[in-house]
Amino acid sequence: EAMAWAEGNIREDIGAHPSLRIYAASAAFADMPDAALAAIARLRSIDPEICISRLASYFGPYKKPEFIEKYTKGLRLAGLPE
Repeated sequence: EAMAWAEGNIREDIGAHPSLRIYAASAAFADMPDAALAAIARLRSIDPEICISRLASYFGPYKKPEFIEKYTKGLRLAGLPE
């Protein structure tokens, strides 16, 4: 479900940073490594500085810790560098 939502947003806006992150993490959890890696590559072409250690700056203070933990795990699985 998250992948379908993100994919729709990516179609509307190729530079959709949040949607690419959601798509990459969701694809990784869905055991779709090629799709996850492609999303990470596209994300890094838009934002070459994005990495696990900088994720907090994208989330802001409003996210629950358990959400951030799972999201981070998905992005690691997708191949986002530390």
